[in-house]
Amino acid sequence: MTPFRFAIVVLMSLLLAVLFGWQWQREQLVKACVERGGSWDGGTCGPPRIRPILRRDLHRS
Repeated sequence: MTPFRFAIVVLMSLLLAVLFGWQWQREQLVKACVERGGSWDGGTCGPPRIRPILRRDLHRS
């Protein structure tokens, strides 16, 4: 294996490790949000949202 290929393999391995770490962190954030009763919107944890159909049914009763 040439030094260039070895460097590429190391770089790609590091990139993959960083992506797996980021994914694990996001999963922990989502899990903590849901356990607190919140709703994850892709970036932050907010108050739980009621879907539009359920909201309409709640207003009727």
